[in-house]
Parts: sequence; C-alpha cells; structure tokens
Amino acid sequence: MTNLPQIDPQFLRHLSPDTREEIARQLDEEPGPVFWFSLALVVLLATFVVAYPIVMVLR
Repeated sequence: MTNLPQIDPQFLRHLSPDTREEIARQLDEEPGPVFWFSLALVVLLATFVVAYPIVMVLR
C-alpha cells in the first residue's frame, strides 16, 4: 500500500457508503490482465508514434 493514490477526504464525505467500499476494494486489488494488455498496447502505440517520424527523417 505504498503507491496508492491519495483521495481527498472532503470528496469521500459526499459519496455513499457503498461507493466508498467499492473504491477501497478496487484500490486493494492487483491490476488484472486487461490492465496489462491495455498498458502494453499504449506503450506500443507510443513507441510507434515516436519512432515513425524519426525513421522517416533518417531515410
């Protein structure tokens, strides 16, 4: 629990208890396969977006 995002208590006060429990449950969970797959796609897309103009200039 070292890298969890900090949530403002003023924000939490306006939420229902069920919503607060859901937020706490999601923050305690490990990232699932969908998260890692999405992260991999974003990294590949970012690499392509950065590398493509460089390759075109060096040609």
